[in-house]
Amino acid sequence: TTGFNGGTVSVGTSAVELTFTGITQSIMMTADHNNGTMIYIGPSTVAQDGANAIARLDPGESLSMDINDASAALYAVGGTTAQKVYKAALT
Repeated sequence: TTGFNGGTVSVGTSAVELTFTGITQSIMMTADHNNGTMIYIGPSTVAQDGANAIARLDPGESLSMDINDASAALYAVGGTTAQKVYKAALT
């Protein structure tokens, strides 16, 4: 492990890529507790109705996973606009 990176991502009804700097070892995502709807996590084809999702985050929920493939992009999409996801990665 050489460090960590992350930040806040604004999520709406179109899938947004969750990008990280460097090669990740482990990542964590947290849905803002003030979000009005759930956030779906998945590939670029993840949809606001949950289609193609690998995970769902209700407001305030977190998800962590080990992932070390920089080419395996993750995306987030919400049921409505103006949602937030906090992301962090160990690199």
